[in-house]
Amino acid sequence: MDSKDTCPSGGKHNPITDDETGEKICRKCGNVLGISEPTDPEYKDRPEAKEGKNFALGTWIGKNKKERKKVMKSVKYVERFDVNLAKGKEKIETYAKAITPQTIVIERATELFTKVRRKLQRNTNALTAACVLYACRQYKIPISPTKLANITHVKKGKFTSIYREIYGMEDTPLPLDKAVNKVRLVASKVGLSEKIVRKAEKILEKIPSSETGSSPMGIAAAVLFLASMGSKYSVTQRQLAEAVEMNPQAITNSVKRLNQVLKKYKIRLS
Repeated sequence: MDSKDTCPSGGKHNPITDDETGEKICRKCGNVLGISEPTDPEYKDRPEAKEGKNFALGTWIGKNKKERKKVMKSVKYVERFDVNLAKGKEKIETYAKAITPQTIVIERATELFTKVRRKLQRNTNALTAACVLYACRQYKIPISPTKLANITHVKKGKFTSIYREIYGMEDTPLPLDKAVNKVRLVASKVGLSEKIVRKAEKILEKIPSSETGSSPMGIAAAVLFLASMGSKYSVTQRQLAEAVEMNPQAITNSVKRLNQVLKKYKIRLS
């Protein structure tokens, strides 16, 4: 199976197209797989469309199907992407105004959305909700995920998993104390031994509190994964993701980040 067709949640991607944004989204992992060509009946019925013109690019790129496909791939539907950027900013403004009159939330959420949207490649609606949640928490503006879900009409689980990924990407203090408290909880959910728990806690104790990284639950899952490697009680990243209700990619990011920190300070796992 081609790696690009493999879903982090297992098996192949199960795509669905968002009619509003044109994004092809995997139902299982939430990743944006690409952007669809125009499906509007009015576009398809136009003679220009039958001749090979593509109005998403605003120009005629030839009648040859292979040639059109090559050009479309190289430009990556630039205009559609820009439209989604504009729509994302509009959504952020709408969501933020429903929460607080403070414009700082709009500004911060918009900054985040612009920064992370290419890297995360998530559904625009869920990504904007996650950015608003991050901005609210950063500036200590009270908003629960449940209330935000009601405002945005996006399922809570979709934007909270993205929020955790953004948290890991931003320069925020690594919540080591909170992570230590989560280690035993996560370990109990996946059946890891006391020996592995103590090893994980010992690793966290060696990391300077000045380091930056991901969410406490993500750190706890990552350190348990590393601590269990090579033992008969080893656990997979997928099992940990299911236990803490996080996207498998978020756990992978946390493991990668933790490995970087351990290497930086020459901290051994043994």
